[in-house]
Amino acid sequence: MWIFSFLTALLFSITYIAIFKFITTEKINLKYLFLVAVLSFSFSTISIFFTELEFGNRIQHAVGGGFLVVLMLFLVVRNAKLDITKVQFFLFGVMLATTLGVFYELLEMLGEFSTNIVFQTGIYDTWLDLLSNTAGAFIGGAVLSLFLKK
Repeated sequence: MWIFSFLTALLFSITYIAIFKFITTEKINLKYLFLVAVLSFSFSTISIFFTELEFGNRIQHAVGGGFLVVLMLFLVVRNAKLDITKVQFFLFGVMLATTLGVFYELLEMLGEFSTNIVFQTGIYDTWLDLLSNTAGAFIGGAVLSLFLKK
């Protein structure tokens, strides 16, 4: 479990850097990068605190997937002082979280094919993961857009 959480934190940190470098040429705020890594690690382990594994997995994907991706975008916008409207932020955040959610599910599938680790808890797990990611992105976009200055 801990190695998975560490790898997820590494993946999210790399993703944060990629988003940052794609959007702006500003210098990366290392405090924000560290925050992304710590939150990703923490959210990846959140499911162990729930007695119902399936519910924990939904929370993990909503908070550690969709919401965290939108938070990463918020930190990039804040760090780079980008001029972006709340609607643009919301739409881009949801699209980014959805795209990265699909990419992450493909990584899970490749992980299952190449190792003996089982990532899927049921037949509809991938669809529920994507739905949870999207729900987290909508919540994150709605909440974090309130903190944009424009």
